[in-house]
Amino acid sequence: MTGTRDRLAAQLEQWANRAHAARIAAPRRRPMPAGFLRGVSYAMTNRVDSSYASPRSFETLRALAKRDVNSISIMPFAFSRTASDPEIGFIHRNPSGETDEGTVLAVVHARQVGMSAMLKPQIWLGGGAFVGEIAMDREEDWKEWFADYRRFIVHNAVVAEAGQAELFCVGTELSKTEIRDGQWRSVIAAVRLATGAPLLYASNWAAGAVRVPFWDALDAIGVDFYDPLSANPLASDAELVLGARRAYAPLARLASTHRKPVVFTEAGYPPVRGAWLTPHEEPMDRPLDPEHAGRAIAAVFAALEREPGWKGVYWWKVFSDGQPAAPGSRDHNILGRAAERVVASAYARIARAVAGAPAR
Repeated sequence: MTGTRDRLAAQLEQWANRAHAARIAAPRRRPMPAGFLRGVSYAMTNRVDSSYASPRSFETLRALAKRDVNSISIMPFAFSRTASDPEIGFIHRNPSGETDEGTVLAVVHARQVGMSAMLKPQIWLGGGAFVGEIAMDREEDWKEWFADYRRFIVHNAVVAEAGQAELFCVGTELSKTEIRDGQWRSVIAAVRLATGAPLLYASNWAAGAVRVPFWDALDAIGVDFYDPLSANPLASDAELVLGARRAYAPLARLASTHRKPVVFTEAGYPPVRGAWLTPHEEPMDRPLDPEHAGRAIAAVFAALEREPGWKGVYWWKVFSDGQPAAPGSRDHNILGRAAERVVASAYARIARAVAGAPAR
């Protein structure tokens, strides 16, 4: 028995040595999808019967395609206990969570209804704390955090490549990690070995994009666009359009400097009065007013639709079960609200305008 174990150990060691010595060839890089990305953030309902792998999800995608949506973002999650905990865990085998198979199937289903897909893996912090606060206290913890993060993001890049996802986001709103430029470039290089999809990073707001040092290593400038459009809760439509242009201004400069397109990897407004004041929040202290969210979305389109560097937007959000927002809820679900109507109208207009036009 000992001899058998020794032989197996020797064979495994030989295999490992060959694997380490093997030349790794990166997949051929794919171009950015053609045209404007008329997207929605496609959040998975944590139920087996409406997960990414379910027939119900496929029907939701079919319904979105009829509203001129041509791209979705798919979001597998990892988890950390606190912002200073270097350990990142991810479970990709729970059928009511984001399994690898479900993620691939969502990409395939999107393609079957005429959509592209962006994989946008994210970290969820304990207690719902903001991931932009992730920062380590010690250098050895930083090394562990980046090793764990690299494992998580490369795993999902392999999954993305299995489904031939059209876009891949290497990170989301990890603001306090961005100064570690060398470690981020190492992560990006590892992702390049796993997928040929064009790569983005999702900065925290347009205001935060200017602090990201590694745009040159990516294919597009990604922004979770939650910048306030106005400090006036009763702002006019003209004020909101001006606010959207002002918020976008640093992105226009980045796009020109790096010669890369800008994608709003997320954007959205809560269904409350003055939705444009704090777009990222779901405030309980303001009256419900879904029309204000619709007005904010309309202002973004009015301000930016003709911006040459603006490549697309993923509105936050639609759930894979396809259910409209519950009455009285304050979440960002666009279905069944003014937001859905405004997005559908804008996407139909853009789809008509770009038919037969050159890719942006």
